[in-house]
This record gives sequence, C-alpha cells and structure tokens, in this order.
Amino acid sequence: MRRSREGYGWDTARTHRGHGGTTFVLSLGCFETQFFVAAKLPQSEVDALNHIAKTIGATDWNFDANACGVMKIPVIETDPTTNITCNTVNNTSHIIAIDFAYNYLNGSIPVEWDSIQLKLMDLEANQFSGTVHAQLGKLVNLEILRLSSNRLSGNLPMELAELKNLRDFRINDNNFNGSIPDFIQSWMELKRLEIEGSGLEGPIPSSISVLKNLAQLRISDINGKNQAFPELANMTALRRMILRSCSISGEIPQYIWGLNNLRLLDLSFNNLTGDLPNVPAPWEFEIHESKPELVPKFFGGKELGSVSCVGIFLFTDWHSFYINCGGQNAKVNGSTFEGDAGISGGTATYHLYNGANWGLSSTGDFMDDDDEQNTRYIAVSNSSLMPELYTNARVAPVSLAYFGYCLENGNYLVTLHFAEILFTDDNTYRSLGRRIFDIYVQDKLVEKDFNIEAEASRVLKPVSKLYNVTVTNNILEIRFHWAGKGTTTIPIKGAYGPLVSAISVVNPNFKPRKKNIAPIVGGAVAGFCIIVLVLVKRLSSKSKQGNREFLNEIGMISCLQHPNLVKLYGCCTEEDQLLLVYEYMENNSLARALFGRGNMAPEYAQWGHLTHKADAYSFGVVAFEIAIGKNNTSYVPNDDYSCFLEWACHLQQNGKLMEMVDVKLGSEFDAEEVERMLKVSLLCTNSSPSLRPTMSEVVGMLEGTTKIPDIIPQPVNYSQDIRFKTIRDQRQSMHSQSSVGSQACYPTSVGTSHSFSSTSGQELYEVNE
Repeated sequence: MRRSREGYGWDTARTHRGHGGTTFVLSLGCFETQFFVAAKLPQSEVDALNHIAKTIGATDWNFDANACGVMKIPVIETDPTTNITCNTVNNTSHIIAIDFAYNYLNGSIPVEWDSIQLKLMDLEANQFSGTVHAQLGKLVNLEILRLSSNRLSGNLPMELAELKNLRDFRINDNNFNGSIPDFIQSWMELKRLEIEGSGLEGPIPSSISVLKNLAQLRISDINGKNQAFPELANMTALRRMILRSCSISGEIPQYIWGLNNLRLLDLSFNNLTGDLPNVPAPWEFEIHESKPELVPKFFGGKELGSVSCVGIFLFTDWHSFYINCGGQNAKVNGSTFEGDAGISGGTATYHLYNGANWGLSSTGDFMDDDDEQNTRYIAVSNSSLMPELYTNARVAPVSLAYFGYCLENGNYLVTLHFAEILFTDDNTYRSLGRRIFDIYVQDKLVEKDFNIEAEASRVLKPVSKLYNVTVTNNILEIRFHWAGKGTTTIPIKGAYGPLVSAISVVNPNFKPRKKNIAPIVGGAVAGFCIIVLVLVKRLSSKSKQGNREFLNEIGMISCLQHPNLVKLYGCCTEEDQLLLVYEYMENNSLARALFGRGNMAPEYAQWGHLTHKADAYSFGVVAFEIAIGKNNTSYVPNDDYSCFLEWACHLQQNGKLMEMVDVKLGSEFDAEEVERMLKVSLLCTNSSPSLRPTMSEVVGMLEGTTKIPDIIPQPVNYSQDIRFKTIRDQRQSMHSQSSVGSQACYPTSVGTSHSFSSTSGQELYEVNE
C-alpha cells in the first residue's frame, strides 16, 4: 500500500534524484512480500541492518550488499509498507530513512542506529520496550523521530538535545518516566511536537517558547502540580494547539486570540478560570470545556443538576434506562434499548434524549483524519455474526459521557457492553490496533487503561462490565475518556478513543408503587378586607410518596404561567397534611369539559367503569368536534345516525371521511393534517379500551412521527355497537322526559351522576351539576 510521508516524497514504485544523487526505497514487512532488483550498500551498513533485524526479532530479514535496491511490496493491499530509503552520492549509497511502523517488532531499540546517518526513523505502533538509548543523540542529521505507541520507559536521555535538525518528534502512548525535558528548546527547527499519554509529567517547560517554527503542539495527560498557562506568544506559526489535561490553571492569555494561523485549540480538562474575551477571533476555533458532560458553558456553567425534572415524576418512576449506543431501538430480553444513532457527533455535542431521562455528551476532534466535523461518530461491524447490540457502537475522540437524570435515588446496577469491531485478529496490520481508554462512573475512576480486546480475549467478542452504583442526587453519570493511550492510525487515521456498544442501568430493588390521587375541595381566604376565592387540593396522607408528588406539583405549576392555566397561590404543610392553594375556577374544571355528559367513554357511561384509556376516548370526541365544527351534545347528522361518531364510522368505511370537515373552512386548511386528525380521532373512540392508543401514541401520530394504523371499520350491525346503543336508549328515555341535551352522544345513565373514580376507588373529582 502506498503511503505519503511528511518531509519526504515516499513512493515505493519509483526512484528519484535530488541534490546530485539518487534515492532508492527498500520496503520491508513482516507479512508476505515480493522482491525486485536491489542497489548496493556499504558493508558496514549491511551489517548494521542485519544486527538491527536480529535485535528487533525480524529473523526472516537478511541483507547483503545489494539490499539498497530491494523493494518488498505487500501482497495484501491493506498491509502497510515498511520503507528503507537510500541516497546515492558519487556512486556511494547510504541509508537515510528507515520506516518500520505498524509491525510486530519487539525488543529494545537497537544501538546500531548510530552507524547509519539517518534523517528519518519511524518505529510507531510496534512493541518496542526498554529505554531510549543515548546513542540516538549521535544521529545529528535526524529530522523525523516517531516512537509513539510502543512500550518504552525510563527518562529521555540528555543526548537527544544534539538532534538540532529535528522537525518532527512524537512519543505518544508510552510509559516514560520523569518530566518533560527542558532540552527540547534545542530543537529550533521543530514543526511538530507530540507528547500525549507518554507517561511524562509536567510542568511544560517555559523554554518551549523559543520554538517559533512549531505548527502543531500536542501535549496531554501529564501529571504534576498546577502550572500557569505556558508562554507561547512567539509561536505565531501554530495551527493546532492541544494542551489537554495538563494541570493548567488561571486565565487564557489574551495573545492566544491573536494567533492568526491557529485552527484548532483544545484546552479541556484543565483548571482554567475567567471568561472568553468579547473580541472576535480571526480564526475558527474549537474549545472543549473542562467537564463537557456536566458543564454546558465553557467556564463556570451550571451542572447537569440544573436540568428540570418538573413533571417527570408525575407520570413515570424513573428507575432504569437502556441505551443502544450508535444503533437503533432494539428489544433484548424484554427490555427496549433506545438507540442514539440519530444523535450527531461533532466536536462538542450535548443532547438530551427526547421523551426519556437520559442524554449524552461527546467532545473532541479525531486528529489527522481530515474531518474536523467528526462525522465518524458511529463504528459499524463488518461481521454478520455479531448480536444486535454489538453491530454498531458510538465512538468519540476524547470524552463520551452518558447521564441519566431524574432517577429515583437508590442503588443501581450499571452494565456496560463492549465489543471491539474495528480491529481484526488476522495477520494484517489491522490487527495491530490497540484501543485504550478510561471509564468513570459517578466521577469515580473504575477502569484505567481499559482495553476491550484484552478484556474479551479477542476482537469481535462481546464483553460486559458490571458496577454497583449509588444515586443520591437523582443523577447518574458514566464517562469514557481517552487519555492519549493506544494507537491512533489503525486501520485509518483518527481511529482511537472510547467505544461503547450499549448501556443498561437498573434499580434491582425497585417495586412499583400504588398511586394515591388527591381530592380537591373549594375554599376561601379572607383578610385585610379582601376576599379571594381559592381552590385547595389536599394530598392524601396515606400516600407513600406524598412529599415527592407535593414538590413535583409545586415545581410544575410554578414554572407554567399561562392565562388558560390556574395559578398556584401557595402551599401549607402541617404534620401529615399537604395542601396546595390554587386560583378558583369559576367555570368548573377541565375534568367536566373532558369527562362531562356527552364525552364519556362508553364503558364508563354504561357500567361506571373508568379505564386508563378513557382519556383517549374523550380526547377523540373533542378532536372530532374541532375538525367538523359541530358540538357533540347538540348535533345529529340525520335520522340514520345517532351521533356524528356513527356518521364518521360510515364515512371512513366508504372512504369519504373528509366529508366531515367543517364547510366553513373552505379550502384554507391542510388536508393531510385534518385527515390525520380524523383518523386518530377514530382510533381514540374505539369501543374497546384495549384497542385505543395511549396519549403518547396519539401525540406521535398527530406529529407525524408515528405511523397511523390503516384500520378500516368492518361492516357491523351498528345498532348493537355499545357506543351507539347506549346513545339511542338514552335519547329515547331523555326525549320522553323532555330533558335538555336529548341529542347528547354519550350521556350518563338516566338520573345518575357518576363521580369519577380511580382504580383504587378514591375520589378524583367532584363535579358540581
């Protein structure tokens, strides 16, 4: 596979001339290769190559004087080339560049390098261990030194200060000791410096300010004491600046906003203070906040705890959530994992999942992938054997956080599901990838340097991690964080960072509680010659969750101010009595409008049985009234129908439902919306409660996000339909008594005024006639 290397025009299929000489490329690999004619090398360099090959475990590499012209080209396209570049001057060939990146090479870095005057040495993504030898300081012509993603340790030797021609230095993802050396100030030609997850500690030396040619500065995850923002004002050539997790405190210096060439700025996970300046930067920049999963603002914003839970507790006991990360909704073992595939990536994403009690935050930029918008936020498996939850996964460059909010406090079981689906276990370079990240639960580090493949013992194998967690403030946070460890360019550039397949959070001790509904009574308050009529709602003292309901209702009504809504005047608590004082409604209650004579569900009108789908029925009748412009209690189409609902059933059966639309509307309405409303109304007014939709389903169908079932009423004997039979009987009886409202569609039983009851038999509303 052909690769382009910075600073050199590498091309495995050509030789090229420059500076009075000819450059030859020798390509080597640990995989199956093909050989071509070679150029000659001095015996000393041949011996050095053979010693190097033996030291690094490449026993199948044998070199002779003709080695310089040898070129090994991988048979499999995805295998990377490994290049040795030779330069010929005055009929003498010398090796000037060795690229052994992305191989299974191991052992210590050979000392024989010093006998070869190299300009480039790339050992990235191997398994080299031990220390960096002082002899490397003798390679005074070296311009590029890449040692990232190995297992190197110890201190960087002082002798490296002699590499004064160095332009590119990378030591990411290693296990070095000590502080960042001050001698890097000697590398005045340096254009790219990468020290991410290297093991080195801070502080960043102040002498770094002399490196005026730096275009890319990437330092992250260095331990140490807090330090002030380093002096970088002279680095006017900077295009990318990453100083992440560097224990930097204080304010961002003003000169940063004047660096005209800067295109990316990452200062996340530090201890920065102050505000962003109120001046336009001459460049587009990205700044990731110190705790992006909790702080919506860059500095000093409110934490996630400020997310309102008002009203959520009134309808649902949030004791669990299930997420299919990077996928669609999936039902597994009776639980529905909600998919987040529709949530985009980007350098800073903060999203609360609609209709649920969880959200996510994703920050960072995948480096070197030529995609600063991070469109690759979902990983997809090529294997057809993976279970549904593991075929897709969400990935992030730096931080990926999921949080559940408005949870009931208590003990929870958190299960994190993983499968490494981007690497392979074959003999191609895709198998060399290592994904390493940290896991935090409730801001506590539970996994350091977590490796999915190592945990599962192989790639494409699901693995789960379980944690017992206590929730005390209704919030649960799970954060995955990349701390600079692991490979970053396998199988493609920018392939690194956290990857998670699914999350399940459950309260194993949760038991559904019975709901206690509060009675409502009327009252008046007198004082200072002013009399105010009020409505007092008393929560049942028998309720086990009265305090929570009490607080939720105060919060909900207080936040909602609307002329058509009652106002909450105040509250009163004494012993076990909880009272809410509302504005008095002179025209009775919403309950009367929805559940009064005429709009009642047939099962309640006939037998006094109130089902949980009765509200859907009443809503359907009101929706019909809006669409056709007729009142249900006073309109009968003709003698063939008992009410407009029966008329609607006939029209729907004959495909003429739109004939019901109010003629006064003319053509000034959206036919599609009106037809949708009429069909939903028909579903809501089904005579069988079990066939009616829930109100959440009704909302989805009206919004167009849920498909409306295409159910056409079958021809039946409408005279026996419970909805219409009751109406006819009532109309006949009420007509004989000359009662008002004789044409009501759904009246109560003769001479009866049912009180509304919950399933527990407690009074819900008292409707005054």
